[in-house]
Amino acid sequence: MPDQHGVIDVKVSRRVLWVGADAYPMHNITRARRTVIPPRRGYEIWRFLKAVAGLVLVGTVVMVVVTVAAGDPAPGDPGSWLSPADVVAVAVLLLIIAGVVRLIRALIRPVLYALVLETSASENTVLVSADEERVIELVRQITGAIENASAEFQLTVESLHVGDVIKQFGKRNIGKVVR
Repeated sequence: MPDQHGVIDVKVSRRVLWVGADAYPMHNITRARRTVIPPRRGYEIWRFLKAVAGLVLVGTVVMVVVTVAAGDPAPGDPGSWLSPADVVAVAVLLLIIAGVVRLIRALIRPVLYALVLETSASENTVLVSADEERVIELVRQITGAIENASAEFQLTVESLHVGDVIKQFGKRNIGKVVR
């Protein structure tokens, strides 16, 4: 699941909180908080182990079937250096290596921190960042702006987009892209 990086401007101006192009009137915000989004390392390890077990099982069955179907090659046959079973074994090995690469990428993924705003109507995750201090600073400044009507600030935060992408309108309609 590749995350999309981007830079978002967060500012409070004239009693309106702007997070990128989204506006939240300060009088509607009831709470600002930070939420931890831990990487799912245990799930990724379990998924890898299931995939390896499945690949080994299917690969073994295919190798047995291919070996029985192909029969023994002639001793002097120039093409006998690589049997069909060897091709299946190499394919399974390459798929396992691809799984290891994916597992490593999942295991080194950092802990993410979300800025969550609760309004009088609902709860919204407005940005996700790997920088915990920046998110905590935003929570403090937003809380201060709720209490102080004249407070204004502006910060730039590197934000991540985690999850599905849905674009349903216009020329660039892609439907739902699951990540």
